[in-house]
Amino acid sequence: MDSLYTADDDYFIDSDFHDMDLIDFSLEMIKTIDGIDKKKEKGSVWKSLKSQVTSLEGNIHKQKEKIQHTLDSPNFLRTKDKLAFVIGVVNCMLTPYLLGAHTQLVALYYSIKAIILIGFRFLTYKRLNWHYFLFDFCYFANFCLLMYLHFFYDNGIFFVICFAMTNGPLAWAVPTWRNSMVFHSIDKVTSIFIHIGPPVVAYAIRWHHKSHYPTYSICPNDDCDIPFYYFVFLPLIPYITWQILYYIKVNVLSSHKDRMTSAKWILEEEKGGFIAKLSSYPFGEQYNVFGFMLFQLVYTIFTLVPIKFLWDNQLFHLTFLTFIVLVSIWNGANYYFEVFSRRYIESLEQKEKKLSELKKIINDHKTADQSTTETN
Repeated sequence: MDSLYTADDDYFIDSDFHDMDLIDFSLEMIKTIDGIDKKKEKGSVWKSLKSQVTSLEGNIHKQKEKIQHTLDSPNFLRTKDKLAFVIGVVNCMLTPYLLGAHTQLVALYYSIKAIILIGFRFLTYKRLNWHYFLFDFCYFANFCLLMYLHFFYDNGIFFVICFAMTNGPLAWAVPTWRNSMVFHSIDKVTSIFIHIGPPVVAYAIRWHHKSHYPTYSICPNDDCDIPFYYFVFLPLIPYITWQILYYIKVNVLSSHKDRMTSAKWILEEEKGGFIAKLSSYPFGEQYNVFGFMLFQLVYTIFTLVPIKFLWDNQLFHLTFLTFIVLVSIWNGANYYFEVFSRRYIESLEQKEKKLSELKKIINDHKTADQSTTETN
């Protein structure tokens, strides 16, 4: 499951920092103005502040008009996010190139990326107490594929299981959990890799094993005519095993620890969401964790049903992977043009709120000064 939008996705252009700092400075300055005894000096300060507020107000108005027409790229980007952008774009070019020209390197390329990206995610999530997200099924499926690639490559049944898990629940997680191809976020680049990388590797081995992966066994029989139930029921064995171990670890052994998990996020943080409501329906809200487990099981079985067609037809398999990639691109476009712009506008509204506070204080002091003058 993809982690939801994090603070790493918030960016502001340099002028925003300048405006906000100026407003904060003005508010702090007001606190010391009352200490000025001479009316002439005091009036000069208020006049300067009023001019400053007018200038800020015009600046914010111009920025709001600009954001309504076009969303400018931010000038202030974190180094790691610049790196993520470069990696994401290069990966989009390199992966199809290797798949077409050097298919034998696809598995190795995936393995290297898995170690780097998942390792980096663990270190990042560990600081946030989010590392229990790495107990999710998507990481388990990646682990199984890595085990097949480097240790159990002569086990045909194991490949059938990996093929079903990666092209089933893993690939379908992209539209289900709205995984987005957002290049500037290392977190989202990693999520896309976790869900799209494995089915691409499975595709390469399934359709090019004789020419590029001759030492790999992909079938339990010679003709590779796999029955339908193999793709549905065999993957459920490791899936149910994972689910039991997950429940014991997260909900029993570590229940006293304050750790964020995907189930906790959905059931507690997103109570109003569709899946949270659906999980409460079978056994009630008190046992919604079991309802969520049931929902995941049904979802997994549902996504395993088409696997037989992917296994038998290369064109159908390629079309399916193309569809999944296009969905991730669409989700990324929605993020850039909706989520990003909304957050930028919210930052402008926050400045307007502080600006209004500043104007109110100035007007209150001006009224108070006028009353004092009239009294004198």
